Amino acid sequence: MTHNRRGPLYAKQEEYEKDFQRNRKRKLLPDETNTDENIQQKNGRENFRINTFLVVIDTLSEELKRRRDAYKLLNNKFYFITNLTNLSISEVEDKAKALQMIYSTDLEDNFTEECLHFRSHCSIKNEERKSAVSLLKWLRTEGLQTIYPNVDIALRIKLDCEDLINDFAALKCRRVL
Repeated sequence: MTHNRRGPLYAKQEEYEKDFQRNRKRKLLPDETNTDENIQQKNGRENFRINTFLVVIDTLSEELKRRRDAYKLLNNKFYFITNLTNLSISEVEDKAKALQMIYSTDLEDNFTEECLHFRSHCSIKNEERKSAVSLLKWLRTEGLQTIYPNVDIALRIKLDCEDLINDFAALKCRRVL
């Protein structure tokens, strides 16, 4: 175990406080019997591993799963924008309509047509960007945000959502640990 080998280097001690405490006996309830499971005492190293290390690892694992699920949900909503040239027209229409319904106050009703037009523009220019950041930069450097304002807004929403996920994850990690 790596944490047991590196720990003493950082902490400058190898003993655990639990090793120096007296062993406390728990009073048995009337329906309990005196078995090895009830009597078994843990040494300091085992106590640390079970009550601290494994708890931190479990918490970290759950937070990473929660964050992965949030990114999957976000990606399912927005992935079509960065893959417009690889998708069929009907797929682009379906995904654009779904996104427009989710963000109906931000994206105008012509968002679907704008996505199809932008798809054609990208295929003519042989422009295939794989990330929302690079696509947004290209849109801005070419001055196309006035022609495709809803695509510009959708890309900014995606990037803002990613930033929010990162910010909340950082805040929650600080609070938990």
